[in-house]
Amino acid sequence: MGSLFTKLRQVVDATARRYALFGLIVTAASYLFLFTLVLVFDVPNVPANFATLIFGLAMSYLFNRNFVFRHTGRQWAAALRFSVVVAVAYGVNLLVLQVLLTYAPIPDAFAQFLAFSVYTVIAYVGHRVWTFSHGHDDAERAPNA
Repeated sequence: MGSLFTKLRQVVDATARRYALFGLIVTAASYLFLFTLVLVFDVPNVPANFATLIFGLAMSYLFNRNFVFRHTGRQWAAALRFSVVVAVAYGVNLLVLQVLLTYAPIPDAFAQFLAFSVYTVIAYVGHRVWTFSHGHDDAERAPNA
């Protein structure tokens, strides 16, 4: 039983490390994309921000599906679950941020950091246990013929 828990801890740890690494890569690429749109192509801030949001979410989905969680199930089902998890995590992020900005005597930047940390944990757990978990796709639940 001890070796089972050791192996499980190693898998979760490796996945969490990959999640953090690819999160940093997506963040850096998104900033580069945003700055390129605004500074090189003179795209106004709001459309550039929206385009960067779409770019970052697409990149995040692809990296999480293919490299972090190595999901082989149905792509459209995973993409829908990914969207739901992101929406829930973002909603909780906004709630935490609003509560901290309203009631906590801390700097705004620290409130942003804490709220984003909550988003990161919720998104990781949601993607780990639902979005990219094996067994949620019909093809994977079907018995082998």
